[in-house]
Amino acid sequence: MTYFARGSQWMVITLSAISYQLSAFSFQLSAIRYTGCFTSSLFLLT
Repeated sequence: MTYFARGSQWMVITLSAISYQLSAFSFQLSAIRYTGCFTSSLFLLT
């Protein structure tokens, strides 16, 4: 029972780390996209 609890806790930690990495990756992608749109609009304005 203790081994199962420890395994489930490790699984929860791993899943939370994976979801955190995924959210950070999507945030980086959106930031890159917004920066690209911003720079392209600046180039169009000048």
